[in-house]
Amino acid sequence: MALKEQTILRDFVADVTGLVVHPIFDGIELKVDEKPFATIKLLNDADFSSTKLKDSIESSELYEIVVYPTSNKEQRTICENIKNKLSCASFDEFTVADNIGVQPVGPESPADLLDYHRAYISVTITKRTNRRN
Repeated sequence: MALKEQTILRDFVADVTGLVVHPIFDGIELKVDEKPFATIKLLNDADFSSTKLKDSIESSELYEIVVYPTSNKEQRTICENIKNKLSCASFDEFTVADNIGVQPVGPESPADLLDYHRAYISVTITKRTNRRN
């Protein structure tokens, strides 16, 4: 279940950074005066990929963590911290693939204060489910 993995990642990022991490859903309102914070979202509704093995099924899911810091320095610090900690983390339910990407993105317009210093972090997780129980 993707919600379980998303909750684990959300709690992990919150513990590592001290930021409030909002799950993204329809109708959520993000406010500039609440910065710094982060969001997390499952990018694929179904499993990203699924491989049937003899006794188990392995699947991958792609998550997007978006960091909304107050400065460029804070952005670099937070993103580096998340990437380094996720790369070394061990989870019982899944493993984090070694392809964590960080992409800083500027605002679309100068009036868009929320998106200043924003950065996207893509995280792929893999999990294996035993077929014989």
